[in-house]
Amino acid sequence: MTDRTKNILKNLLALFIGLALTGSMLVAAEGYLWLRARKAAHAAHARLDDNQSEFFIADTILGGKCKEGFKGPHHLRINDKEIFSTYYEFDDHSCRITPVDHTDERTEGALFFGCSFCFGFGVAQDETLPACLAKECDALLPVNFANPGHGPQHMWLLIQQPDFLKQVPREKGVVLFGFIDHHIPRLMGDKDLVSTWGRRFPWLEITEEGVISRGFMEDREANNSSVLKVLQRFHLGRFLVDRLKLIPAKFYTEEEGYHTLARLFTDVRKRLKAQLPDYELIVFAFPGALQGPQLGEVLKEYGIPFLDYSGLYRHLGEEVGDYFFADSLGTRWGHPKAALYVDVAKRLAEDLQEHCHRRDASEPEKEAE
Repeated sequence: MTDRTKNILKNLLALFIGLALTGSMLVAAEGYLWLRARKAAHAAHARLDDNQSEFFIADTILGGKCKEGFKGPHHLRINDKEIFSTYYEFDDHSCRITPVDHTDERTEGALFFGCSFCFGFGVAQDETLPACLAKECDALLPVNFANPGHGPQHMWLLIQQPDFLKQVPREKGVVLFGFIDHHIPRLMGDKDLVSTWGRRFPWLEITEEGVISRGFMEDREANNSSVLKVLQRFHLGRFLVDRLKLIPAKFYTEEEGYHTLARLFTDVRKRLKAQLPDYELIVFAFPGALQGPQLGEVLKEYGIPFLDYSGLYRHLGEEVGDYFFADSLGTRWGHPKAALYVDVAKRLAEDLQEHCHRRDASEPEKEAE
């Protein structure tokens, strides 16, 4: 065997050993991250006992929605501590049923859109915000289109569904969207959100010219480079992508988020005007929405009415637990309790005086000037 052949064999052996060591290290790292992910998932599962999957189902347009005609309980326990236990009923259009007295005497509709906050996550049928507003406003007949996990884009999609007009109870009224801070990441497709539970959020392309549906956020993510897509199949790859910030977690500014949302509301208003000319679109911010004041300033530029209740409980300390469930790990502001809905309904009633109450038949009409 010549010296040249020996050197080649030595180099090949060194290369093989190097590749074997590198491969072993990669396999070990992948295994470690896999085990860590399993432990984290197991720990999260152990902390959380939620039967939401029994009534929330996949949908080819919305990504997810409430199960049509569902009647049953919803419970949430964290660390074996019961957070709430309640009961839901949905109609044949996935809307949560709102119990209302004197239905025939109510002259205007109140169409609620939004997420779990408007839906009434964890409270009884007669404790939701639409139900509370119905108690304050004897002229309004509410319909609750809100679903857990929905964002502003769902409103845009819902008003274009073939059966939407069939669900509108009156020819005139108000369309109310309840805003929370998390709606902007849902609309914009925040990378951290999409990589966890938001892959099936509807993806809308929103410009000054209009709005176009592009499918789901996972379709947008398909535009990532092939290398990144391969990396994201593995725990180690996702770890590197996250640590090296190869995909930015946030690719928009807050100002861009506000204006994108405002453009969406502008398009919603235009579409509502074509279908329901006597309905007024009004956006309101729930207590705890830190971005409420800034969003309100932007919506004013677009002529979108905005009611800001975001600062309602900011002065509270431990008493905040009277108004929010402790169901959001790491923060004391969870989903609203019934007491919050009562307060917000009273404020909505004050701000919606024009729509809120039936005119007394005995009251003489104003003479035309």
